[in-house]
Amino acid sequence: MTIGLCLREARKNAALSVDAISEKLDVSSAAYRRYERDEVSPQASIILRLADLYGISTDTLLRGAADTSDTPRQVVEMQVGQGQTLSITINAAVTPSTIDE
Repeated sequence: MTIGLCLREARKNAALSVDAISEKLDVSSAAYRRYERDEVSPQASIILRLADLYGISTDTLLRGAADTSDTPRQVVEMQVGQGQTLSITINAAVTPSTIDE
């Protein structure tokens, strides 16, 4: 999902008009429409404000809300103390480097 589609979906879920959200961001309605049409990427400061306004993470905005439940993952576990284990889940798209103990 593109950032524009994610923005549009988030705005509709929040029941906000383009005019209302652009006013909250202090950008023109035309500029916000260009974000939703993927004609222009919003600046980082706008992305942070959008995430706050919509109550979603910047990661969701930037990567989209695609279902990743079928994405292969790798779990790395290591002992960090007596009787304590640290588990890290790694997206399969990332190649983990060797962890030195």
